[in-house]
Amino acid sequence: MRLIQGLLAVLLLIALLPLSHAVDVDPLPPGPLGLQARSLVETGPVLDLAGAEEALRQGRFQPGRRQVLADGLGARSVWQQLELNNPRSQTLSLRLVAGMTWVDHVDVYLRRPDGSLLSWHTGDELPGAEHAVPGLGQVFELALPPGRSQLFVRAETPDPMLVPLQLLSERDQMRMERIQNYGYGLLYGFLFALMAYNAVLYVGLRARSHLYYSLYLLSFICVNLSYTGHGHAWIWPEQPGFQRYVILSLMVVFGVCGLLFANRFLDTRAEAPRVWRAMRGLQWVGLLGMVLLAAVDAHEPAVWFSFGFLACVTVIVVALGLWSCRRRQSAAGYFLAAALCGMGGTLATILSVWGGLPMNELSFHAIDLGLMVEATLFALALAARMRYQERARESAERLARIDPLTGLLNRRAFDEQAQGPFSTAERSSRPLCVLMLDVDHFKAINDGHGHDAGDAVLVAVGELLRQSCRAGDLLTRWGGEEFLLLLPETGVEQGLLLAERIRSSVAARPIRHQAHELAVSLSLGVAGLKPAQSLASLIQDADGALYRAKAEGRNRSCVA
Repeated sequence: MRLIQGLLAVLLLIALLPLSHAVDVDPLPPGPLGLQARSLVETGPVLDLAGAEEALRQGRFQPGRRQVLADGLGARSVWQQLELNNPRSQTLSLRLVAGMTWVDHVDVYLRRPDGSLLSWHTGDELPGAEHAVPGLGQVFELALPPGRSQLFVRAETPDPMLVPLQLLSERDQMRMERIQNYGYGLLYGFLFALMAYNAVLYVGLRARSHLYYSLYLLSFICVNLSYTGHGHAWIWPEQPGFQRYVILSLMVVFGVCGLLFANRFLDTRAEAPRVWRAMRGLQWVGLLGMVLLAAVDAHEPAVWFSFGFLACVTVIVVALGLWSCRRRQSAAGYFLAAALCGMGGTLATILSVWGGLPMNELSFHAIDLGLMVEATLFALALAARMRYQERARESAERLARIDPLTGLLNRRAFDEQAQGPFSTAERSSRPLCVLMLDVDHFKAINDGHGHDAGDAVLVAVGELLRQSCRAGDLLTRWGGEEFLLLLPETGVEQGLLLAERIRSSVAARPIRHQAHELAVSLSLGVAGLKPAQSLASLIQDADGALYRAKAEGRNRSCVA
């Protein structure tokens, strides 16, 4: 019975193995061809084409396990083989996408039915970028004759081993390039607009958060231009030594700019000096470490270092977001959400490149989508921080103009606001008067009942004065137990009537404090505006009338 079960298991395993068969190219198969290909990882000496063909005859090539070959960092060199069948009677012109633009060496061999061989050799370790198509990868023109041809592709790189195999028509290639161009145009345009906006804000406000955010966006644009192949194809095609380290170096710079922005935005220097110093040290470790590895031409260690540094920075930024939320910092929620979106997009792309997630357009471009959402949320966080700071500034200015005890205008605010109605009255020869009042025997109230009782008296008098004022009147606590009213469109007679009404109301209404009722009286001075008189002189006249009221026995109103 066990023998039968074992045989059944073997037969089932054989049935599940992908069968080797030729791929018909008319019509073209959709999508990547990793599952139709067979692959061989070089575990010993470097194989040439003859060695790969011999290994294929020996059955050492394994069936493909994923649509796109993705083996992560530091992978061994790998061969992929496809048997292509052209059922037509004429040669087909096709495009082969084989390997991303950052792969160091890509060797393509086409063994045609008559035994003749075509070969192409490219990669970012070689000068020239004739096969590099930004956003697509390495693209080769194949002239496929009728019958069955053998396609071999060898890839070698310490960078992420990502080698999609896909056959396209010329029209399909142009369509995909157009889609890629539109997509990257949208991405770069969006990020450049945000970068320019924040650069302008920095120039105007001198807030370094906006400067560091602009640098953060610029560094990502540079990273993206480099690893999508735009830089290698357009800017430095003849500089393979530069191409070797430019992506890795820009990844480190991108991480450093992210830390600069996070530290500045969250103000870790003031809020958490130890964290700030640690982040500063990490930035220097990243920059100096990358410079050292590039100087000694340690390519594979530099790959691991840059990816490790960026992963570390991503986790740290999320941790800083959690820390800021716990401390209830302004805009901390936006910052944390942005950091999580950035980490999610980066993680999805890394896992797809390393084979942990299915490789497709969405997973490969997840870092771009995540960065767009992250950039939007960071911009919202900066805007929220600006609103918070503006409100705090307005609140501080308002408090600087308001007496904290009574809630009335203070002397500074009165000086600013009185100029308008005074100038109108002076220019138009309209009546205006000033009423100044003082709480009688205020020192005795403080000495006999305590300063809390004195404060209660001032608050009560201020509230009564507020109720007595009209919409255009200016009421202020002038200092100590003195209050001042500026009354536009009011003559001396009307001002005196108001003064008497206020005096009578206070005298008739004892002020209650704890278990005591405090009898309070006021002395008031009234002065009317005279031709060519200044505001200071008018107030001085009212002050003189007030002192005369006190001299005459208090609890009365006098006119200047």
